[in-house]
Amino acid sequence: MENIKKSTIVQVSLLFGFALIFGGMLGWGLSETRNIENSEYITQFDTALPTKLLDINGELITELASDEKREIISLEKLPQLMIDALLTREDRIFYEHRGFSCKAVARAFAGKLLHLSLGGGSTLTQQIAGTLYCDRTDMSIRRKIKELWWAIQMERRCSKNEILETYLNKIYFGGGTYGVNAASKYYFGHSAADITPAEAAILVIQLSNPAYYNPFDHPNRAMERQKDVLNSMVKEGYISKAEADESFDTYWAGFDYTRTSSSAYFMRDDKAPWFSEYVRRELGGMIYGAEDIYTSGFTVNTT
Repeated sequence: MENIKKSTIVQVSLLFGFALIFGGMLGWGLSETRNIENSEYITQFDTALPTKLLDINGELITELASDEKREIISLEKLPQLMIDALLTREDRIFYEHRGFSCKAVARAFAGKLLHLSLGGGSTLTQQIAGTLYCDRTDMSIRRKIKELWWAIQMERRCSKNEILETYLNKIYFGGGTYGVNAASKYYFGHSAADITPAEAAILVIQLSNPAYYNPFDHPNRAMERQKDVLNSMVKEGYISKAEADESFDTYWAGFDYTRTSSSAYFMRDDKAPWFSEYVRRELGGMIYGAEDIYTSGFTVNTT
């Protein structure tokens, strides 16, 4: 009986100690971020879009773009199964939390302090907040706390669907693609509006490590993890087992095993390269600052 009491006291002491440490670190982090500027612009997200050159008939000549491949798609145009796959893989309580999970955050900070891998702690909101407002290559506790602060601000100012749409249009999916629509065209050759369960699973597994799970370079790895996501979707009741199996079999039956990750499907043709270069130079002398010809999404009508 005495040993049980001692064990209980030790456990309570440890929990209390972790709570004190976590509370102190959180307070320090919030004080560090209290003077962050432009929090009122939390809902304004700049997205790199190409400039379209049109001929006299309004037909596309080419697009002037950076190496960043991105296309915007509204949440309404995406099939529900894409959202289901994402939440199954990345954040099952997305519509329940206020930007973060207390348990996951505590686990992540404990892992940092003890130098142990205790599992990830970032919600979708934290991930996109970190992408938009922090340097995600910085693995320090200070950066994690700033990311948490921004996630809370996003949840206060944006609806869940606004956060979700921003995430799906901004996050990196590998292959030089940012956003689910550009990624769908790169991996499958069609819009994300027409995505299948198996394709949705392929996309969401890229989020953790696109180089490791790229289906063109590592089809066996991608296949195994894709199956895990589909099984989880079945378990959550999003799709039936028959739908998961049929989609999985169809995807791999039509898969091009000869393709590599460097043979991009997402290419931009140029019907008049010399003329396009002339227009590009002219625009370069007219446009300054943030209105960059490669990222501001202009439409240029030529004659």
